[in-house]
Amino acid sequence: MQILLFAALLLFINTCSETGTETEDLFSSYEPYEWDEAAPESVGIDTDLIELAVGKANDLDYLHSLLVVKNDMLIVEYYFDGYKPEEPHIIRSVSKSFLSVFIGLAIREGYIHNINEKIINYIPEYEMMMSDERMKDITILDILTMKSGMKRDREFYAEAFIQSNNWIQTIFEESLIADPGTAYNYSTTSTHILALVLQNALGEDIVKFTHTHLFSKLTIELADWEKDPQGNYFGGNNMYFVPRDMALFGHVVMNKGMFNGEQIIPMEWIAESMKDTRNEPGLTWGSLSDIGYGYLWWLGKMNDYNVELGIGHGGQFIIMIKELDLLVVTTAEAYEDWEQADIQERGILSLVADYIIPSIN
Repeated sequence: MQILLFAALLLFINTCSETGTETEDLFSSYEPYEWDEAAPESVGIDTDLIELAVGKANDLDYLHSLLVVKNDMLIVEYYFDGYKPEEPHIIRSVSKSFLSVFIGLAIREGYIHNINEKIINYIPEYEMMMSDERMKDITILDILTMKSGMKRDREFYAEAFIQSNNWIQTIFEESLIADPGTAYNYSTTSTHILALVLQNALGEDIVKFTHTHLFSKLTIELADWEKDPQGNYFGGNNMYFVPRDMALFGHVVMNKGMFNGEQIIPMEWIAESMKDTRNEPGLTWGSLSDIGYGYLWWLGKMNDYNVELGIGHGGQFIIMIKELDLLVVTTAEAYEDWEQADIQERGILSLVADYIIPSIN
């Protein structure tokens, strides 16, 4: 598996075009958001416990950054393994949560009518590629909730999908493993198709659209976003942000889409996005219990608190606990096999559950 993942990484380096130079002018005038900073004790944080949390974080040799925001103020910011605050980091599948917001913005602006529309309405030129007739019944909602019927990542991702010369064709040549809308199967191939749907719906570059309606308003810089061999943005994966911008995105989502008195993201979209659509009670994963899934956002409980998460392979996290007005962002080693990635992700969740949450008085 490690060899396959390394080969996939090399494929990215050799075939995926860079977006950084294409979007450089869009973000060149940005001034980074200036967080209000505070000492932990001033917002009810036990200093000894939060220092212990930072020490434990430093012991995790795969961790690259740890940011903690409490009461809208940055109280912890540490970087490890030589990483720097200004260095953009790949966020892997946290990109899916950004994509969810992009869809909400496209609906607000009238480019997409509603999420119950079939994706074929937006990508009719690909109909002839679809080997499984059921693909024509997939809706935008099916993909947002991971119920497209496409193969799970572990069955298809590194072994076939991203090693192919034409990702879209490879996806559509596969048979579905379930009827659309009937079963949860986590699939990055489906979110790659969702980005294609969004691109066609917009009729303009996705990054330009999101710059106008999201990033410029927040002064968040999308440093890069990898593409497939045909030049399509990698839907739901491999965007690059500095950790502070990840935190700002989470901050705005926690505040129901409001920023500086303006409704940047539709409040109703955020509310709908955070409703569980998986409906499989009792699921646990490490320190996370009652796991659910919204519109490309993870849901669950941690220490009996409701938590909403963007999760990326290997330990890229945006963790939001509204009851505590607490936001935690991490970045970590992003190219590991499934087993090591799981170890890293569980380790970070444990760090939050065992040290950061208990530090709140």
